[in-house]
Amino acid sequence: GYHYTGIDRSLVAGVDVIQCTTPDFASACAELERRQRQYDLVIDDGSHKLECQAAAISALWRFVRPDGCMWIEDIQSEHNLRELLRIARQTAPHVQALDMRHLRGRYDDLAIVLSREPLAWSEAAAKREGVRLVNSGT
Repeated sequence: GYHYTGIDRSLVAGVDVIQCTTPDFASACAELERRQRQYDLVIDDGSHKLECQAAAISALWRFVRPDGCMWIEDIQSEHNLRELLRIARQTAPHVQALDMRHLRGRYDDLAIVLSREPLAWSEAAAKREGVRLVNSGT
C-alpha cells in the first residue's frame, strides 16, 4: 500500500526510478515537482560521499511531508557527521545524530534524522536499543 520512488543513475525493472547522478539532483527535483509528490520518509543511501549527502539534504528536504522525516545513513566519518549536522540544522527544525557503529562493528553506522516535528523516540528508547544519540537538540 505504499508509494515509493527511487532516485538512481540506473533504471530498475519494476521500480519507479527517476534517473539522475548525484550530487546534481536538479533533474530529479524537477520530476518530483512535476509529479507534485511528498513523502513520509526520504532515505539517502547513495554514494555516501559528503558532497552527495549534503546535496541530498539541500535538494530533497522539501519533498518530505510535514509529519515525515529524512534519514541520511552510512556517514563515513565523524568529520562528515559534524558537517552534515551543520547543514541539517540550517535546513530542518529538528535534527538527531545517531551512532550505531558499536552494534555491528561498522565504521560507517552513523546517521542523521531530520524532521519538522520533534522526533518520536526518547533517549531512554534509544538506550534500550543500544543506539547512541550523538548530539541531541533541535
